[in-house]
Amino acid sequence: MTNVSDIRNIVLLGHGGSGKTSLAESMLHKCGVINRLGSITDKNTVSDFDDEEKARGHSIHSALMYLTHAGKLINIIDTPGYPDFIGAALQSIPAAEIAAIVINGASGIEINTRKLFAAATAANRARMIIINKMDAENADLGELVAQIQESFGPQCRCVNLPGADKQSIIDCLTNTQGESPIMDAASANMELIERVVEADDTLMEAYLSGETISPEKIKGCFVKAMIAGTVVPILFTDARKEIGVTELLNFITSYAPSPADGPFASLKKPDGTTEIIKPDAAAPLAGIVIRLGFDSRSGMKYSSIRIFSGSLNAATHLMVNDAKKPLRVGHPLRMQGNEGKEIEAATAGEMVTLAKLDELRLGDFIHDGKFEGKIEMPPMPKPMFSLALEPASRNDESKLGSALEKLAEEDACFKVTRDPQTKELVINGLGDLHLRVMLAKMEHRYKVSVNTKPPKIPYRETITGKADGHYRHKKQSGGAGQFGEVYLRVEPAERNSDPSLVFSWDIFGGAIPGQYEPAILKGINDVMECGVVAGF
Repeated sequence: MTNVSDIRNIVLLGHGGSGKTSLAESMLHKCGVINRLGSITDKNTVSDFDDEEKARGHSIHSALMYLTHAGKLINIIDTPGYPDFIGAALQSIPAAEIAAIVINGASGIEINTRKLFAAATAANRARMIIINKMDAENADLGELVAQIQESFGPQCRCVNLPGADKQSIIDCLTNTQGESPIMDAASANMELIERVVEADDTLMEAYLSGETISPEKIKGCFVKAMIAGTVVPILFTDARKEIGVTELLNFITSYAPSPADGPFASLKKPDGTTEIIKPDAAAPLAGIVIRLGFDSRSGMKYSSIRIFSGSLNAATHLMVNDAKKPLRVGHPLRMQGNEGKEIEAATAGEMVTLAKLDELRLGDFIHDGKFEGKIEMPPMPKPMFSLALEPASRNDESKLGSALEKLAEEDACFKVTRDPQTKELVINGLGDLHLRVMLAKMEHRYKVSVNTKPPKIPYRETITGKADGHYRHKKQSGGAGQFGEVYLRVEPAERNSDPSLVFSWDIFGGAIPGQYEPAILKGINDVMECGVVAGF
């Protein structure tokens, strides 16, 4: 098992086309994990192994990889960049201490660049920015750095710079010599050191008094500065030419935080308190499910887990959320794209994949029974694009439900509903591309064909203003008969509020017995379902 301090977990985030998959490929190639550098055009990269990803030329799912550099185990999560597949990227953020925002040197800051930087910030991840494709003809790198600092803050500072020919890298962390089209190395070094020492009061005082800060002290403070957010390092690469990749790997192993440094996972307990989970291999087991996938040929389900504490092996009895029945895990796997290597055990800080555990779902909290609570996942965007489905044939009808269920398990932003009014089967996603990809996967992987159409609009009555109502009930049925009066005040809630009904029993002094409240509330809920005026 790997020592926790020798692990680095990094998630590659950024807009589509920024080169995350190519960068991961270059990192694997540089470390000798693969013998040949794959490419998107050749459809042979390690992380884009799904048939739909190969056909479309971009990532659809997250993918796990690993490599060893300078004695450190680096786990990499490559994520999709297009907005339709942002769910997989958001789901991966809690699994890594380091969020690397990859920016296309020519395209600059794009919509998902901003969204994912904000998500990583909200999750308290240590962030770094990688400007890829630095040698693109129309790349104005100086202007891009200025835009990054304007958009994301002055804490974004260059750790290295491209050479004048954009074919080499100038170190700005331990070196002050060299000229770049962006700035000279001495200026970049000074700006960087000023941001780093902000994380340590003693170093800050020494720096302000004119003392020269040694590289060893800067190195010791850099991790602290990244976690605190006082510095967001900027590095330059060209993944296809493998320029700057070695420098990136050296930086990750020497200056980026390990699971032992933090940030640490927070467990929200049933009583509302929060417990910090430290990455101790000897502590009880705790982790979350960060990825689910089904093998396109065997149909086998694979669940990838980030372990925050404890260890996991083939004999582990796994508890899921608050369930009481344990699961047997079988042999844990370490994934290299879609290839799994059996390992004896995985410990705190590592990522591991388990096969054939149908009970697991994205975001599930897994443990050994010694924890109670849940680790909060980033909020997912609400799927707003919808299509109604009809099976193309009777044979498709029998397989449709199972196929949709598996697709929804893989993607937290893909939802399947049966509209109670229109009786239509409706799929919901983040956009047209999202749903088209899901339908293509259903056809190619599960051999299910469907006809699609825009869903019918289920019109519903709603309350538009405040009003008071009064009803008197009288019924003579012999004896004392029945008599009752109801006074009801209604007003509209916020649109799409949750819950949709806020009910208040404003009776004082027990003038009306409380046992009538449930019956009145049931009547209100019944009317909410069927409507008062038109019956919907």
